Amino acid sequence: MKNLIFKIFRWIAGMIGVTVAASCDSVDDLISAPEYGVPYAAFEVKCKVVDSVTGNPVKGVEMTPGFTYSNGNMSGFQQIGLSSEISDGVFEIAGHQNIGADYNKLEVKLTDKDPATDGHYKDTVYVISLEKIKDADSGWCEGTYAADVTVEAEQAE
Repeated sequence: MKNLIFKIFRWIAGMIGVTVAASCDSVDDLISAPEYGVPYAAFEVKCKVVDSVTGNPVKGVEMTPGFTYSNGNMSGFQQIGLSSEISDGVFEIAGHQNIGADYNKLEVKLTDKDPATDGHYKDTVYVISLEKIKDADSGWCEGTYAADVTVEAEQAE
């Protein structure tokens, strides 16, 4: 009796498999999509931060790529990439922006990590203009955008 039930279930499973395969228009329908995600664009920015009065490189600050948002009584800044300081006041910033963003612009927030050392600078959001430097190879990527900029940091009062 047990073997009979297993044979019936195997026959039903086989018929379901044949029905599913027969419902496809072509062999391509049997193969799943090659990738999942949303369109995005990569960005690469080299940013030099100087004091707005002296023009000297600013030390002890952090540059964070992202975007500002406001929704009802909530607002803030959302990080979308990473930055690293490669020398005094010079940062390399990289990441990607998802669909809905203006790929020709990037917001970068300056934050003074240690106000007691090297002067105290205002937390400021800068809008950096980007230019497309590379077209997309394939997939969801819309290309790579870049900039090489200098921003002036203002001392906090």
